[in-house]
Amino acid sequence: MLRSTLALLISLCTLASADEPAVWTGRNGASLYQNPEDCSQPGAWPVGVRTVRMAGLECELLYPAVRGSQAELEPARFDLRAYLPEDQQTRIADADNPWQVSSAFRDLPLDTEHGPYPLVLFIHGTSGFRTQSLAFMEHWASRGFVVVAADHPGIMLRDAMQMEFGNRQSSEACALLDALRSPSGDVAFLEDRIDMGLVGIAGHSAGGMALHGLGEEAGVRVLIPMAARGSAGNVEATLVLGAVDDLVVPYSLQEKGFEATPGRAWLVGIRNSGHLLFTDLVNIGRERGGLLQIAMDAGVEMHPAYRAMIGLLATDGMRAGQLTVEAWPAIKHASSAVLEEVLHGAPSAEEQLSRLTELYPEQVLEVLSHDVDPEE
Repeated sequence: MLRSTLALLISLCTLASADEPAVWTGRNGASLYQNPEDCSQPGAWPVGVRTVRMAGLECELLYPAVRGSQAELEPARFDLRAYLPEDQQTRIADADNPWQVSSAFRDLPLDTEHGPYPLVLFIHGTSGFRTQSLAFMEHWASRGFVVVAADHPGIMLRDAMQMEFGNRQSSEACALLDALRSPSGDVAFLEDRIDMGLVGIAGHSAGGMALHGLGEEAGVRVLIPMAARGSAGNVEATLVLGAVDDLVVPYSLQEKGFEATPGRAWLVGIRNSGHLLFTDLVNIGRERGGLLQIAMDAGVEMHPAYRAMIGLLATDGMRAGQLTVEAWPAIKHASSAVLEEVLHGAPSAEEQLSRLTELYPEQVLEVLSHDVDPEE
């Protein structure tokens, strides 16, 4: 009886250990779980999420959490009415509200047995907000990155609706990086758990323009402009992600931005897609015409100039037949491959990206690369 009980316990322990991913040593000695080789797949960690205040900005913080700590919990969801002008938020009833669904869980414990983790800072675009590209942020966090995105006053949704513009995204991004170098207050739990010598910055549209020169910032190793242009280099790698049918920032400008980017760089062009492809906005409320249409149908008031200006920006990428979530695996694959090579020390991103047109023939039009001496 004792022998059979011991055998059962050994068997259970073996099964438990088999469920635990292998651990490897990344850059700067980081202890990391082995992620699925397919970079489009979620990583080894559940994702925790916290809303924090940092550098005077409201931020969403996503991070690798303790495995299993999400059991029996409901995923977080986000009320996009919070990004409307305060006096307009009640015009959209709960029943009509296009909730933003998430695969992250509120306030999970950070996995402190592994790491320290590289940081990825995300910068939203015009008329956007901190969770506008949540699907990609969650994906990166699941694969072993701490991801931070802030609301940028003067360019976010509520400001644009009132035509009260004042863009300070680049300086605000620098302030966030400074705050994270000495975590305190809401982000004190990250102390010694993030490696500020291994930083990536991604941004969409105006956010992608804002990161152009941020390779000069200490610790920044990789830049990922989406539906924007290229970068000024000064990093180990730049990944330009472009939508071929973009009517807001034409793909030809994205190509020129890539060509002008010094150092090691890639351009991934997604066919049959528009400007919003790199955001959750391409999908949320699409069957009802998108967020702008939902707001107008609910009687949300907005500046007449905004209504005229934003029509294209709010719908580019939502035309009938255009790719939306079908193209997200390719975007997740490309961005994760570059982030993991540069910031984790994973195998070459060049091999991963060179296979994108084979892996995603219906989504990826082209993958271009160069390694240009910035002195030339």
